[in-house]
Amino acid sequence: NKDSLIRGDLICADFNLIVRDSSSDIAVRSSDPFFSWFMDANGHEISYDKHLESYICLSKKYPNSRFLVSNLAGNLNSYKSKDDIRKVYGNFSGKHKNTFWAKHIEQFLDKNTFQNSSLPTVFENIQEKIIQDTSKYNLVIFTASWCMPCIEEIPLLKNIYNDLGKNLILTYISIDNETGIRDFKKMIMKKGIPWRSLFAYQEIKKIKRKYFIEAIPYSILVYPNQDMEIIDVRKYS
Repeated sequence: NKDSLIRGDLICADFNLIVRDSSSDIAVRSSDPFFSWFMDANGHEISYDKHLESYICLSKKYPNSRFLVSNLAGNLNSYKSKDDIRKVYGNFSGKHKNTFWAKHIEQFLDKNTFQNSSLPTVFENIQEKIIQDTSKYNLVIFTASWCMPCIEEIPLLKNIYNDLGKNLILTYISIDNETGIRDFKKMIMKKGIPWRSLFAYQEIKKIKRKYFIEAIPYSILVYPNQDMEIIDVRKYS
């Protein structure tokens, strides 16, 4: 009723974690549940260098931790450099060296040359190499119709295209699944995208693994000698 007083219950959970093995994954995870995310569990503003220092300390303290290795493998692009990743990864023992996570990290650290793939073009459905002209710089952008940050990035990409289009080739790679093909085509036409676009829907998992895609938008700058660098163009705007 209009004159009713509504009361609610506030439930607080307060507990202590008691484990026999202080190096167990659950104990390590409680030390920093956001290991390699460069985020603080309490929302505090902490510098990149402070986060990196704590990750180095944790990897030294728990060299056998599966949690730390797997989290590192899933957040490689959060690090500013491969040297910073090595400062953390180098502290782990060989216990998990044959796992998917360790192999993923090692491939990322060793990967300096862009591995060209063939994908279908958006409108003609013709198989084409991602990099077609190796005499120029290429910016390969992984995107999707449902990705709002990707759509918000378009004006910046258009500025780059207009300013550097003679020396820099832009290529979109959509990681929409098959049901998103029509939406991506509509988005391309609506936004007036002038650069070439390719689909990866037939092998999304393979493409993500091959190019170490953790989140989108995700861009790779490929040099004429086919060396590559992962960049965030939004940071240079």
